[in-house]
Amino acid sequence: MAYRLNKPRPLISKQLIGEETPAPPKPLISRQTFYTSSFLERRRQERVGKPLFEEEAAESAVTTEERSFDGDSEYEDSNSATSGSGEYSPSSRDSTPLHEDSDETCSVSAGPRARNLATALSLPQATGVPIRKPPGEAGHPKNGGYSLEATLINVHHWSKSGYDVINSQTKGLTAELLDTTKNYKDQDQKLKQSVCNFLLQDFPFLEDYVDCWPVRDMMKAHLKHRKSPGKKRV
Repeated sequence: MAYRLNKPRPLISKQLIGEETPAPPKPLISRQTFYTSSFLERRRQERVGKPLFEEEAAESAVTTEERSFDGDSEYEDSNSATSGSGEYSPSSRDSTPLHEDSDETCSVSAGPRARNLATALSLPQATGVPIRKPPGEAGHPKNGGYSLEATLINVHHWSKSGYDVINSQTKGLTAELLDTTKNYKDQDQKLKQSVCNFLLQDFPFLEDYVDCWPVRDMMKAHLKHRKSPGKKRV
């Protein structure tokens, strides 16, 4: 008896080939869901009578106005006025010197950052009581003058760290703004006042010192040191 082998049937039969491809499933996001945000916006306008984007713009304007008068946010975002070595970096400031065109000492109110900085450095707070310059010249205690560092620390209760920071910032500003080839008397008055104004921004208690004499004494000393590196520290 002979056996006849049947050919294997194709995987896709003729009937399957002739059938139409089934439609893909419908998306989960329907047309109603797609326009949900617009629908809610229209409903919101009907209830409130004000478009959402206008209200958001008004809220943004109020927030911006409040931020412009917020001392904490202004100083938190700004870079520190001192670098790791404690020296002042003029490029870190966004504002111009106060009373740049005036030869008189400017009046500065202590902001949050200034108060925190003075507290961290154990420096005195502003009292409004004028403190006059001692008689004589700084750096000559044996010739009728006084030692600036000893006077500020022992008499006016500055901390050593606070003195060093202010002295370092004054040194950086002196090198940046003044002509180090000239002595103090030959410097431009407005530029000397600008150095004081910069220090007053961070240390408002310096306003108690008549004509900001500690900073001016530091400027004199740094200009002398530039011309005579062997001079002693004031």
